[in-house]
Amino acid sequence: MTLVTAIALSTQYVLTKQNVEADLAKVTEEIEQELQVILQEPVYVYDKALIGSILEAYIKNDTISSIVVRDQNGKEMSQIRQQVAEFESRIDIEWDGLPIGSVSLGFNSEQARNELDNLMLRSMLMFGTLYLVVIVSLGYIMDRLVVTPIKGMASSMNDIAAGGGDLTSRVQATSNDEVSDLAKAFNRFVETVQEIVIDTARTTESLKQNGSAITSVRASVSQQTENQLALTHESLSKIEQFNLATSEIAANTENTLFKSNDALSLGASSEQAITQNVSNVEDLSANLETAAERANALKNRSDDIGRVVEVIKAIAEQTNLLALNAAIEAARAGESGRGFAVVADEVRALASKTHDSTSEIESIIESLQQEATESFNATQESKQLVELTKASSDEAQVALSKMIEAVTSINAMVDSVASACEEQSNVSNTVAGDMRELDSSAADMRSVNNELQTLAEAITLNTTELDSQIRRFRY
Repeated sequence: MTLVTAIALSTQYVLTKQNVEADLAKVTEEIEQELQVILQEPVYVYDKALIGSILEAYIKNDTISSIVVRDQNGKEMSQIRQQVAEFESRIDIEWDGLPIGSVSLGFNSEQARNELDNLMLRSMLMFGTLYLVVIVSLGYIMDRLVVTPIKGMASSMNDIAAGGGDLTSRVQATSNDEVSDLAKAFNRFVETVQEIVIDTARTTESLKQNGSAITSVRASVSQQTENQLALTHESLSKIEQFNLATSEIAANTENTLFKSNDALSLGASSEQAITQNVSNVEDLSANLETAAERANALKNRSDDIGRVVEVIKAIAEQTNLLALNAAIEAARAGESGRGFAVVADEVRALASKTHDSTSEIESIIESLQQEATESFNATQESKQLVELTKASSDEAQVALSKMIEAVTSINAMVDSVASACEEQSNVSNTVAGDMRELDSSAADMRSVNNELQTLAEAITLNTTELDSQIRRFRY
């Protein structure tokens, strides 16, 4: 409503403003045309008195704030100013088509604004009065058509909420408006609540009967559960005794199997050690064979070196003889052979050193040949001893393998006995577990039976309370 009023006021204001501005423009145009005609002759003859009279007559118009008349040279002839002009206009004054002067008009729109403000005030008063009348009328209509029926529905709801309501009563709905639709919806709601209360009352009666039946069945189940618990305890005790005897047999078998496994493990370790020993002996034999071959090769190389040393020694002796002959020849040559004699002495000294060195090398080679021969003989003897050791290790390995086979056979027999005991123990444990589960189930059943009794008592109590609450309504 407020929005509509605001829109109406705004629209009227805009239209009124446009009309006032149009009227002001029309008046301005008429005044300009009149002055353009009236001032022709006075301006042409420079009759300033007449011009002043004309200006005083027009200045009385509220829309004109100033009038200034000038000649064709722009010189002021007459002027009247009452207040500052909001806007001005200038028109030329002509005589026979030639400009003789001009008049400037200053206009003021204060009067138009005052009229517009007065009109706006009257419109606001009118619309305010109309708005107040509409509000009062709407309030009266809302009270008759909405508030009163809603109060009736609220009263019915309060009666139902208080617990003493009449679910058979209905709100009157005779009109075809939204309030009537609300009343009809409320009546449907009350009808639904009435049906729920009726169904709840029937269910409550059925719960009473079922509670009695549950109590009777619970007593029978409780007796059967106690009997089952007694039988389960007795069976479980006998199974535990049988399982204890089986456990003793299994323990003895396990001990025997443990000892047998120790013997088998020890035999396997010994067999592995002997196998490793045989492998090491074979490796040693191969190494000794290689050492013998290398010792023999060393002896042969030593012999070769000895022969080379003999050759070098012979060459050194020949070189010594040649140097001696050269020295003799140099002595015969006298002074001219002195240089050659020096060289011959050096060669003889070198040959002597070579002979001494080859003698030392020959002595070392002889020692090396003797040691190589002794090493070859020692490796041959060691090789024979290794062959004997390998033969003894092979015999021990065969005997140990037979012992391991025997222990393995015994171990398999003991393992079979242990498996049988374990299977028997597993069966006993399974049966015992089943009996324990049965005992636990029976105990759980007894607990559930007790909870069932508690729930049955709670259901009976809740049913009684629900029945007393339902009886508070009339349905």
